[in-house]
Amino acid sequence: MSFVRHAARRCGLSFPNPYTCALQKSRKAWPELHGHKLVDLARLHNLKTIDNHRALGDCGRTVHIFIQAVELLAEKIRWTTVPSHSSPLKTGRNFTARCVAADRSGLEQPTRIFKRPTVTHFSKKFATQLLSPTVLKENSWFTDLLLRWHPAGHAGNSHLGDSEGVLARDCVNKCEMQNLRVAFRGGYMNFYCGGQSIANVNFGRDGLQAKIHVKYVYGSKGIGQKCVTLTSKGFPERDTRQLIPYGGLQEWISNANSKVGREKRFVDFVLAHNSNVIDLEMALPAYSKIPGKRPRAPRIDLVALERFEGRWRVAFWEVKLVGDPRARCEGNELPEVVDDQLMPYTDWLSDSARAKRVGEAYQENCRLLVRLHAIASRIRPDIEELGKGIMAVAASDAPPLLVDIKPRLLIIYDKNDKSFVERGHSDKLKGAGFPLKIVKVLSDMALCGQS
Repeated sequence: MSFVRHAARRCGLSFPNPYTCALQKSRKAWPELHGHKLVDLARLHNLKTIDNHRALGDCGRTVHIFIQAVELLAEKIRWTTVPSHSSPLKTGRNFTARCVAADRSGLEQPTRIFKRPTVTHFSKKFATQLLSPTVLKENSWFTDLLLRWHPAGHAGNSHLGDSEGVLARDCVNKCEMQNLRVAFRGGYMNFYCGGQSIANVNFGRDGLQAKIHVKYVYGSKGIGQKCVTLTSKGFPERDTRQLIPYGGLQEWISNANSKVGREKRFVDFVLAHNSNVIDLEMALPAYSKIPGKRPRAPRIDLVALERFEGRWRVAFWEVKLVGDPRARCEGNELPEVVDDQLMPYTDWLSDSARAKRVGEAYQENCRLLVRLHAIASRIRPDIEELGKGIMAVAASDAPPLLVDIKPRLLIIYDKNDKSFVERGHSDKLKGAGFPLKIVKVLSDMALCGQS
């Protein structure tokens, strides 16, 4: 607006009314994109660009991009159209954006009200359409990530036993975990190995890039909480900061394995046995029900799909070892896992608008998994199939996802620790009102009736 105001001052005019910027909104809505030029955004949204750099055409495309960004961000904006000769309107808490779009842009102009969320926005998105063959060829490291990606349900890191008497705890593989899991976030995707984030992948200024923790890249020499950025050109050497070429994932995965604890191995074991797990290491937006208390974003281990009354529903699962003190308590107090993890999820999801948004986000998550799977299958044709629930939810005619607002607790049992049941810890968890599943043998491993 600076050049507009400068020109207006020269003519004795002023524009004191509030304004907004489609470029700023697009950068916030799609941070994973390499650039945010109008023509690139127009192509991304399948808009006509035959009249590119023409006032009327660019105006229509800008309005379209602006509306898409605002809807994605769920920001509070009142959209109206007014005659071009009208004077600036005075606005209160809402502000008015004024623009006239061309009919040929295919943009309708009804009044829209966008509500601002009370907490940070929850979304699942990634520009999979930018993962072209050229991008994959230039970034061999991303191809390597896809080669090691095994969808949920394949039992790739764990050896299945046929006997119902086989104890689940005895089946957890103690050797290195080589296979990766993928989870989509708001604008990027994470590749995990045993719960450890191996690569945070997004689109930056230099194209496709990954952020990798220094402790994985440099091993014992990696100090602090910083990340190394890997691009098609390589990554910086620790001391000289000179770019060195990418040489493979194996050393980084081996370094990550040293950080994987027994609980996270169980989480991966559960994921390997349930084909409709759609997310892991998930966190809702930071939230506090108590005014003045610092907002928190408690994590939960797994998110899965289940059938419910003929529909597909999202279910949240927290995994704990039977000996974990957070799943136990003395006296009449509730276990820590209930107060710090399960209850905050129920409180946050009790708002129907939030629950609806989570359902929409996870439906998009399933579609992203299908798109990524299609890309990976061209590199590795024998990649395991996605779960039937994921495919069903991703279908274009699929009904909206339901969301169970009560997380479930999955306890991995150990026959040598009977105190969990004998001292009433399991009864207290059940009494708190949250579903509890105790896994003793392989036949107990299925979540939500999955196979």
